[in-house]
Amino acid sequence: GVSGSGLFALTPIEEGAFLFDYSGEVLNEEQMFARYPQANGRYVACLTDDLYIDGADATRSNVARWMNHAPPSRANVVWKKQRLGPQKAMHFYALRPIAVDEELCFDYGDEYWEALGEKPVL
Repeated sequence: GVSGSGLFALTPIEEGAFLFDYSGEVLNEEQMFARYPQANGRYVACLTDDLYIDGADATRSNVARWMNHAPPSRANVVWKKQRLGPQKAMHFYALRPIAVDEELCFDYGDEYWEALGEKPVL
């Protein structure tokens, strides 16, 4: 469920459980830089050098766009990029057991913060 800013578990989640993929508008590198010349799209996930997913438009994205950042020591969700095959995707999994009402968070990574020119919220 979504509560304001952030994504929270509605039911208990087992460690290793698949949660969802990141969805949004699929862009190539040229389209991404045309939209975000500074490569600073807050909802853009980079899958390959020429494949990006832009979740900025909530009507074209899914609940994954609501997950907040957490440093690795506090993150309870991990992503894995599937870069091979026709169904390239960014999959999210539970890093550990997650309780009801616990916020789902993952480490956005240093490259995300560098692109935005910001320091991560710790």
